[in-house]
Amino acid sequence: MKLRDVILWVGHLLVLAALIYQTAQRSQAGVIGVALAMSAVYYVSAAVARRESFLYLGNALLALGYLLLVRLVGTLEIALLLALPVVAVLSILGVALVRRELPRHAEACDWVAHAAGIGVSAAVVMYAPRLQGYAAVIVALLLYAALYLGLWRLRRQHWFLLAATLAAGLAWYFLVLALWPGSPAVAAALLAAVAAVAALKGRYVWRRRGVDRSAPVYTGASILALVATMVAFFTLPHGASVPTYLVAALAHTLVLAYARRDEVVYLITYTLGLLAWSFIRLSGGSFLHAMMDDFLYSLLVAGAIFLYPAVRTVLRYRWSLAEWLTRGHQRVLYIGLGAVLAVLAWDAAWINATAENPNFCNSCHTMQPMVATWRQSKHSQVGCDTCHYAPGVTNTVRGRITGLMMVAQTVTGRYGTKAHGNVVDASCQRAGCHSLASLTNTTVIAPKVRFNHIVMLALPQEKTRGIDLKCVTCHTHAVEGPHFAAQPAVCYLCHLMNPKPETGVGVGTCQNCHLQTPQELRAAGQATVGNGEVDEERCLRCHLKREGIKEAQRLHDLHISGNEDFTRGKTECFDCHRVIRHGKGDPFAFPQKPVVSAAPSQQAQADRR
Repeated sequence: MKLRDVILWVGHLLVLAALIYQTAQRSQAGVIGVALAMSAVYYVSAAVARRESFLYLGNALLALGYLLLVRLVGTLEIALLLALPVVAVLSILGVALVRRELPRHAEACDWVAHAAGIGVSAAVVMYAPRLQGYAAVIVALLLYAALYLGLWRLRRQHWFLLAATLAAGLAWYFLVLALWPGSPAVAAALLAAVAAVAALKGRYVWRRRGVDRSAPVYTGASILALVATMVAFFTLPHGASVPTYLVAALAHTLVLAYARRDEVVYLITYTLGLLAWSFIRLSGGSFLHAMMDDFLYSLLVAGAIFLYPAVRTVLRYRWSLAEWLTRGHQRVLYIGLGAVLAVLAWDAAWINATAENPNFCNSCHTMQPMVATWRQSKHSQVGCDTCHYAPGVTNTVRGRITGLMMVAQTVTGRYGTKAHGNVVDASCQRAGCHSLASLTNTTVIAPKVRFNHIVMLALPQEKTRGIDLKCVTCHTHAVEGPHFAAQPAVCYLCHLMNPKPETGVGVGTCQNCHLQTPQELRAAGQATVGNGEVDEERCLRCHLKREGIKEAQRLHDLHISGNEDFTRGKTECFDCHRVIRHGKGDPFAFPQKPVVSAAPSQQAQADRR
């Protein structure tokens, strides 16, 4: 590289650094000053060196500085009108350069002028619902259409006829917004209708004036349909955008039928994909939403392949996409390896996002009752994996592998009809969920009934009736009742089964739960129905035959205490035990707002002892 080239690159980098610095300082005036000053420098350099690259940079900096100045002194309603002078100056400068037989220098002016007009137009279209009025926008667009028609007559380049078509179509869009305020859905649909009309107009022009004249009209029809689609996608509710997608797909189809352009097939596919996305957003669950979002992302990536021939034609690039990708073994290796890694990463992310969605679990009919209870619970905004996978990356990977094995077993018919799941205490106590400090405060959870989690959590190594108490001992995740709801029947089973002669209950005393005195309880006539016995016939629900084990301690170790692994199933109490019913009325049936004390209850610890 020559010294002159090194100096030029250093100068370019310094200009870029100055712009970045002023932007970081949030000094819009500084950015404007640097852009306008350096544009003058690049113009002088272009005149001296006669290099179009300097003219590109000078025009770009001039347009940037001018548009920022317009935004600083004016509102968005008049931005298009105020941007018209710089577009007109650059376009007229392009005409002058063509007459001086400098076509590449003229292209530098044309590209920057188009980019400035497109940028301001896109901003105005996207923020159309926030505009206070549309008169200035309509006038500006009509002036743009007149300017580009005049330039087309002077230079006979299709770009200008295309720009005039687009400006006229957008003027119609804002005219509809002005005539029917508060109806952006109607305006977007009518803009798509203008695209369809433009496609029909292109057919007429093709018959009367030939292919060259019809090409910009067809291109304008496709772009207007695409603009209508984007307006509907970004600004309208899903249901209101459906008519726009349908009319835009019709416009693309007319262009395909009349102009025989292969790239329009992609635009039709993308528009219909947006239509399907809207319908699923209206009716589907979040799992389907995620699938359709990934489908749209895939369509955007595919657009680089489908639209490349058209871009190649516009940019006059001689290499085809296949030729560019296969130029040299190193390029094939690097691009191929990067593509494979990107696909694998995307697939892994998609599988992970899909697997953690509760609707994925709901796709198996054996899990549908569990998902139904989850939707009715207080944890309905918490994903399945948050609870059912223990915290940590290793546990998440183990859970994913276990889930894939369950899917394979379900597909091959080897998974049983009785689904089991387990939630370890670490999942409940993960960051942002239930802390030990909040669980060990005294809480009245129903009228005349008190409970404190410290009773269960104070001595974690101690077994109660041969059972290692866990969160899911009481907060069941079985089919009955909402997910993780505390079932009173579990409390009754532990406290009332096999009562002790001295207390009349199985574990603790009546005052463990009730606030009344024993005399008041006897006067109330609290009744207990059932004894919680184990019916041996229930063993056959899971086992092919009775195992012959009679010891309760051994049964608890096998079915409850041994299930410390979150990837293994947990046996619910009432899979084996019968239900005990207690009291004239269930006190838990009348919930009230919990009353939480500031410190752990000493009475609860005394009751434990």
